[in-house]
Amino acid sequence: MIKKKTQQHHRPSALTSFLNQDLVFVVLFELILLLFSLYLVTPILTFGFEYALITSNLSYVSLSSLPLFMFNPLTWVTLGLVFAILSVVLLFHDFFINLDLGQLNQMPIPKIKLLILAFQNVILFFKKRKLSMLVSVWLQWISYNIPFIILTIRTHPYIRYVMSETSITFIWMLMLILVGWVVVHTNEYKLKAVMMHVRFNLILGFIFSFIYVVMLLMMVVLVAFILPSEVAVAALMSLMDRFNGLFALMLIVMSTLSHHVFRFNQTILEPAHVLTPTKKVEILTIKHRKSWITLVVVLLAVDGLLFINIVSNGTRLQTMSIDQIQVTSHRGYSFDHPENTLIAIQKAIDSFADVVEVDVRVTQDGEFVLLHDDNLARTTGINQSITVTSFEQATSLDAGSWLSPDFLGETLPSLRSALELSKGRVPLNLDLKLGVRQLDVIEDLVTLIDEYEMQYQVIMTSTCLACLERIKEFNPNIQTGLITYRLTPALLSNPAINAFSMKSTFVSLNTVRDIASANKQIMVWTVNTRSEIERMSRLGVHNIITSRPTYVKEVLFELSGNQLLIQLLRLIID
Repeated sequence: MIKKKTQQHHRPSALTSFLNQDLVFVVLFELILLLFSLYLVTPILTFGFEYALITSNLSYVSLSSLPLFMFNPLTWVTLGLVFAILSVVLLFHDFFINLDLGQLNQMPIPKIKLLILAFQNVILFFKKRKLSMLVSVWLQWISYNIPFIILTIRTHPYIRYVMSETSITFIWMLMLILVGWVVVHTNEYKLKAVMMHVRFNLILGFIFSFIYVVMLLMMVVLVAFILPSEVAVAALMSLMDRFNGLFALMLIVMSTLSHHVFRFNQTILEPAHVLTPTKKVEILTIKHRKSWITLVVVLLAVDGLLFINIVSNGTRLQTMSIDQIQVTSHRGYSFDHPENTLIAIQKAIDSFADVVEVDVRVTQDGEFVLLHDDNLARTTGINQSITVTSFEQATSLDAGSWLSPDFLGETLPSLRSALELSKGRVPLNLDLKLGVRQLDVIEDLVTLIDEYEMQYQVIMTSTCLACLERIKEFNPNIQTGLITYRLTPALLSNPAINAFSMKSTFVSLNTVRDIASANKQIMVWTVNTRSEIERMSRLGVHNIITSRPTYVKEVLFELSGNQLLIQLLRLIID
């Protein structure tokens, strides 16, 4: 008796199946969708939160002002729009992937047709109101990207700030409540799928941690060999946040792709989220199709212009530092370069200073130059007040050789030249050496800042409160700081003041608390010793003004718990 051979269907391995699905295309699809999401969401988050801050009369968000910010309707409108956009993106992504994976044992379908079908599924989703599917897609995304979420919690400055200022017990209670909610509202079928992804994420966590450490070590080695040793630690400190941000984006793509591979051989997973469009499905009626397409193109174009403007000129949100202490280089880089000169500003930029402070005065003919003293004698050798000196004469004077013959020919610069050198490279702290008799020049000063579109790249500080109030009249988005030795309730509540600039020896814990309670920031000057740097760090100041920015950054980096990286960097350099 001849036995018939039973035909066995062997399911392809996960990796083989995934490779059969055109790996390059899927990777590009993930990257493009991620970048497109950032492109859409960035302007909404930026301008939504900016206007929420303005309408809440806040300079920045702290824990004390967080309830006021969160109760603002604009905050919820912004979060709602972002959630809606990301939901559409996740649905489109999920539909496409499921359609693509469904071809394993079928004839291949052109990718462009799969994209169209995925878009039709999104339209059908809203027509049929499959809200349970939306919850499932979000839950799936969260379970896919636990490594990304953990890295973001540990490295993102705003989240890190909240975690450091909030009881860890409270955070764990919130997480347990969230997990309990998921368990209660998820059936056994879906819960098994989620737990399976959680277990898989443990494996990915070890792999991604290894990759993170290797890439971090590579960055340390590159910094040690490429950059001068005196700025290596400051450079590493400045690059860390950028590195963490880029690695977080890579985690989203890699974690998602890894889970796609994992899904192939898992029968317990939830069935594919795919709706079945009929041949008669019309995404848009012919009558209104052109109008809708035109509207979408216009909205994308406007979004693109806003995105480019944000990238090019910065935003109010980027001027806020609530976690890491910013380091301001005093008078350019006055430690070993002639103060308030272009070469000193360039040195501060090369030293990775977070902000560069320069002094601004007005010439006889109403032009702005960089100069600390009213008299030109100390830095140019001309015993004459800047107020009786013409702009042409002032900017022709040598302002470098007084410090060293090496800087002979370094002239006294105009504010305009300083803005041109700094735009898009480093924020400026403009210390206005003006008095109430010079209020008429404020409009010209603000016009100059607006001309270079640097309203979010400067902070104007002065001992002249009337000057700051006049600045706010012409452009309320420009950050201002009052240089003072004492605080009063009237000053703390003055909306024309965003920050206080104080001599560090006058600053105590009560000073910092009073300023923080008023939702304003504090800058301290001029801090050059290790003991004072450590004291300011313990007090929690927002900005340290120093003549030694690289040294201050090195001390702060050590205090933040990165001694191992610094020791490794020094070992490689030595």
